[in-house]
Amino acid sequence: MDAKYGKHQFNQRLYNFLKNTLTENDNKKIDELLIMRTCSQLFNFLVTSPQDPEYLYFFDMLNNLGALKTVSLLLKIALLSGKVKPHLEKRFSILFSYYETQTFKEIGWLVHSLENLNIALLTNFGTVDISSIKKNIV
Repeated sequence: MDAKYGKHQFNQRLYNFLKNTLTENDNKKIDELLIMRTCSQLFNFLVTSPQDPEYLYFFDMLNNLGALKTVSLLLKIALLSGKVKPHLEKRFSILFSYYETQTFKEIGWLVHSLENLNIALLTNFGTVDISSIKKNIV
């Protein structure tokens, strides 16, 4: 997370959210299920939730950090457990469904986010061989 962005209000809100999330598990050992549930709740907070398609933090991160850094943060969360990838995809499908009738000009921010997410998921969870691309970049 960009330190400058986090200092404003984001870090405190994220801290409070995590502190109050799944509190019934505070004294339990961390396991795969708890990681999955925590990551899913983080996606609800950072992107949108199925119950409330509010996307305030997501839109704020996109405006202040850009699509690449925002999607990078979401990818890092998804990499904590590969099993949470469908939870992230579901959040984006909620946004897509909500805005599907809008023009590109109105939702360019969502299209750019989806493009970045596609690349991030493909390169980290897909079966595409990108070794030749890596060799040409270096």
